[in-house]
Amino acid sequence: MPSAGGSQCPAAGEGILTRRNALFQNDQWQVTKFGLASRRPGAPYRYQIDAERLLQIERQLYWWPLYLLQKPWVKPDQFLEAFKVAIDAHEGRYPGKVDLALLRASFDEAMHLTKRQRAAGQTTDRAPVTS
Repeated sequence: MPSAGGSQCPAAGEGILTRRNALFQNDQWQVTKFGLASRRPGAPYRYQIDAERLLQIERQLYWWPLYLLQKPWVKPDQFLEAFKVAIDAHEGRYPGKVDLALLRASFDEAMHLTKRQRAAGQTTDRAPVTS
């Protein structure tokens, strides 16, 4: 289940955010004036991360790449592309500044965990366990 500031719900209400509201979009994600959101049909759920929560830190890394890349439906390249655009677009709405070394470490760890889980045929909706 997502942390506070992120929400997951069936995509029935997807029409609320239209293409006109998107600052950026790829096949699976869109950056809106509110934050970052998954989009159909690339995602089975409507998933939204509020701009103020984009740089949430857990276990000394940025949380959202670690959490979402472990979802079986998330395409890592699509998420990471949109996440980078979102943090640029919403600078000033979240506390602090982006730490590029921490961002790179977060992406690297998320990719490592994802590759390991997918190779083992495992996926999870639980919080990631970092080594």
